Amino acid sequence: MPLKFLREIEAGTLPKQITKPGDIDLLRLLLHAGMIEAELPDAAGSGLAMVNRVTGFGRAWLAADESSAKTSIPSSALRA
Repeated sequence: MPLKFLREIEAGTLPKQITKPGDIDLLRLLLHAGMIEAELPDAAGSGLAMVNRVTGFGRAWLAADESSAKTSIPSSALRA
């Protein structure tokens, strides 16, 4: 789920404001992993967060995830 959210962030316009507590929690994970640069509120999951950019590391993870999705076997083929 964090990579899906990271993809949404990358596809949008930056800087991006985030206010939903669940999304801010995801931003904490992405920031700690070094995938984004952001300013987050002190309190867990509350307030306003600002995502400034997706880092090169974050973009590399997105590229790897996209590449993996293209080469994976569809689950329907595994049932045959």
